[in-house]
Amino acid sequence: MLAKLPRGSVAPGAEQLATEGMYTDEVVASVQRALKSLKPMDAALATLTMFEGFTPAEAAETLGISAGTARTRLHRARVKMANELGNPPEGFTWEPGWEGAQ
Repeated sequence: MLAKLPRGSVAPGAEQLATEGMYTDEVVASVQRALKSLKPMDAALATLTMFEGFTPAEAAETLGISAGTARTRLHRARVKMANELGNPPEGFTWEPGWEGAQ
């Protein structure tokens, strides 16, 4: 009778959840250290574009700088953060994705 019941997706076990939580904590701590290594303006740009969903142009306007300056500083900030972060833990990537250039 049990064999006839529909099978649901397998829920993650406690060990898997704990491991994912550990990696998430490690990633958050690493990103925070990398942000702290930046100049305050660059950290603000990175935070606004990578975590708050601003476009580089929106972040530039918010911070009172030109869009071109923001894109240049953001590129340099990403390179510095990537160097600070080194290799990510298994299953994660440091690539920020594309926020768009407006």
